[in-house]
Amino acid sequence: MAEKIRPTVFVSYSHKDKKHLDSVLPFLEGLELNERIELWHDRLIGVGEDWYRQLEGEMHDAKVAILLVTQNFLASRFCKFEEIPVLLQRQREGRLAVLPVLLEPCLWEEEPWLKRLQMIPTDGPVPQRGVRRKQILTDLARKVVEVADKGVAPPEKALENWPPEAYNLRRLPQTGSLLFGRRNELALVDRAWNEGGTNLVVFTAGGGVGKSTLCRVWCEMLAEDDWRGAHRAFAWSFHSQGAGRQGSADTFVNAAFRWFGEDPTGLSPWDRGDRLAELVRGERMLLVLDGIEPLQSSSVADRGELRDPALKTLLENLAQENPGLCLVTTREPLTDLEQVTEPEVIHHDLDQVSLLAGRALLRVAGVKGSDKELESGVRELGRHALAVNLLATYIADTGGRHIGTLADLTPPDPSHGRDAHPRRVIEAWARRLGDSAELEVLNQLGLFDRPATGPELEALRQSPPTPGLNRHLQSADYPQTLARLRAVRLLAPPNLHEPETLDSHPLIREHLGESLHDTRPDSWKTGHNVLYEHLTSTSEYQPDGLEELSPLYAALTHGCAAGREREALNLVYFQRISRENESFVTHKLGAFAADLAGLASFFEVRWHKPLPTLPEDDQSWVLGQTGFNLRALGRLAAAPQPMLAALANEVRQENWLRAAAAAGNLAELETGRGELSSALDYATQGVEHADRSRLPEQQVMKRARLADVLFQLGRVEEAEALFREAERILTGGKPSPHKLYSLWGYLFCELLLEVGKVEEAETRALYALELVGRFDTPLLDQAVAHLSMGRLHLVQRDYPESKPFLRRAVELLRLAGQSDYLPRGLVANAEFHLGTADFERSHKVLDDSLTLCLRAGLRLFEADTWLGLGRLNLRTGELRQAGESLGRARAIIEQTGYGRRREELAELEAQLAD
Repeated sequence: MAEKIRPTVFVSYSHKDKKHLDSVLPFLEGLELNERIELWHDRLIGVGEDWYRQLEGEMHDAKVAILLVTQNFLASRFCKFEEIPVLLQRQREGRLAVLPVLLEPCLWEEEPWLKRLQMIPTDGPVPQRGVRRKQILTDLARKVVEVADKGVAPPEKALENWPPEAYNLRRLPQTGSLLFGRRNELALVDRAWNEGGTNLVVFTAGGGVGKSTLCRVWCEMLAEDDWRGAHRAFAWSFHSQGAGRQGSADTFVNAAFRWFGEDPTGLSPWDRGDRLAELVRGERMLLVLDGIEPLQSSSVADRGELRDPALKTLLENLAQENPGLCLVTTREPLTDLEQVTEPEVIHHDLDQVSLLAGRALLRVAGVKGSDKELESGVRELGRHALAVNLLATYIADTGGRHIGTLADLTPPDPSHGRDAHPRRVIEAWARRLGDSAELEVLNQLGLFDRPATGPELEALRQSPPTPGLNRHLQSADYPQTLARLRAVRLLAPPNLHEPETLDSHPLIREHLGESLHDTRPDSWKTGHNVLYEHLTSTSEYQPDGLEELSPLYAALTHGCAAGREREALNLVYFQRISRENESFVTHKLGAFAADLAGLASFFEVRWHKPLPTLPEDDQSWVLGQTGFNLRALGRLAAAPQPMLAALANEVRQENWLRAAAAAGNLAELETGRGELSSALDYATQGVEHADRSRLPEQQVMKRARLADVLFQLGRVEEAEALFREAERILTGGKPSPHKLYSLWGYLFCELLLEVGKVEEAETRALYALELVGRFDTPLLDQAVAHLSMGRLHLVQRDYPESKPFLRRAVELLRLAGQSDYLPRGLVANAEFHLGTADFERSHKVLDDSLTLCLRAGLRLFEADTWLGLGRLNLRTGELRQAGESLGRARAIIEQTGYGRRREELAELEAQLAD
């Protein structure tokens, strides 16, 4: 179609309102006669012409759209589903001015899209006759001339134009915002925001159904309404982490804290979630979390559960209390919040597009066929929005443009589940593109589990010619290639803030990445190798922040896919990310989830079977580090699997030193979980392996570990003897001032206090404090030294002396970031507050401890906490609550064999009986 010199004014109306059209046209036809505009309405279509194609072309070229709003117009399916979406989309893109004219009373306020526009006139319908009617329509014509002369003003209230320090929604995917058939869902979110009472809305559906577009359109509506009381807004999309990838919320959490002006360093993952919830609830705020499925479990046993403790804690808090609103989209049901009912949390499964909306999608793209044929095609594609969208552009790209092209598609593959239909169309597009520069761009994106940056893409384009990857791209017109892919929606719209970055729908990336791997494995490997080389050579050697570390974590994925897993592990992960023995990411940044996500690259079967191409030593190390991260994240049920595999590897290799360490770690883990029988077995193995290693340090630590397990079982005399045997090995059997230190010294102190050997415990506690004062010791060592001294003063009922040690112990335990030690300090602090009759604070600290224990599955500490609550309830005269608390403690003690607490439980139950 030849480019038009004069701007087109498109008139949309119901055919039942011809009288209204006839009354409005005279005010515009004079402008056309003066060659100021070109006026178009469907009466101008000639007999026998391809009416829909002409209509589509005029809508595409129009600079102004006039809507003749009546009840007939609002009831017109053609206007509502085939004209309006196209016009609104062009308006959002800043290419069209939409001018609605209210010509008679009707329920136009019921249409969310129409409420967002400036109605003409603003005070009611245009009068049927008289001077005022002529004045209003004359003003309409002046507005048309103004747009024709000055062009369409860009959207003033676009999401990107608001100050990011208050409204940062730039992470939302650039979906294009063309939304069909989601009226009810938009109304649902409107009610949740306007009426209050709803804290969180979760939209669940498969990929490509339009969840992200729905959120973006509603956010655009909110922005256009000056945010309707939202003081702040923040959005994050986890889609950049790919479908099914082991995800981490650490980058999101850190970015959110920075946006609020705070630093999360030193906080455990749970504390980060708690604090972030406090910040979100500080004022009425909109929080949008798009595509959280990479952070949910995909296993049958716990499918849908959040694996990231920070995000889980954040959402659990917001579900209970939130003056604003949190919007969440995901492919998996969010099972963590299923116990919270409406209206606090609304779970809404997005249906696939309706037949009417799907038909409109096809019509808008210019697909030919009767209504019945189009609806049949939508039905055959499972009413899947992404499949219908891609089919629409696929058909429009052909000369025939008829829905019959559906026959080109292969049958759906049942193994792909609900993604089968869009994959059919993606595969058809791949065949259509053939061996071309366009397919090479998409294949390159298939190498990524995130948007691809300009430098990364440039590295791929400039690497030696590789079939399916860059052979055609090196001589192609690159901007033109991208333009074509965007025109057919295989490539996302440009990112306004990172124009060189490219992305496509995660399903398109995933499907074409798998196809490249299967059909051109050498090209797949070459592409990942180029990206590995690029990222490792252009990144800072040892970055200090988590975001700066992201390229190195990405390099791990590419290095493993390129067959360079040993190099990626040793030169990138161990030397540059972890900084060798420094464990920088976990010990300094506390980013256990991000570290776990990075380690996922080295597994063939997640958390159980590392890549077989890694040497056994490296496999064992990966398994051990993975178990450590899982434990630190409170995922105690998942942690034993990699730790057991690591132990088996070390025993098979007769590496007794590392086998002793692995067995000791398992014993510690199982002790916290309350699996004391297993803990005893692993602790015994640890001693055996340590003796085989003949390394005194391991012999000391593993005997102390076994002693602690015996202590928890109530076998106190055996435990004390073993602690003393460990100390004899430490001192070489000779008199020496040296004593057990670090965690082992603390555990021995606990035993001594319990059996009444207070003076010896005091000597050891002072020794521990002296050590941490003289040397640069780990945070955990400092924490337990203070805790030993605080517990000593508690036993002596010297509360003023106890207070600073206990407070400092909790501070240091939080900074250490290992949640399985923190309840020790909390329960001791609660005992202090009880001793000083501060019952309210004692209850709060015990509640915090209980929450942590339940989250992390720390059964023994949970029993300690229930005992503390029972003691508090008895002191405050709440006998019913005391009975319940002691009953819960008894159940755990009996189930786990926690013999250490049986005597204490009996004493408290006797007090209750009295």
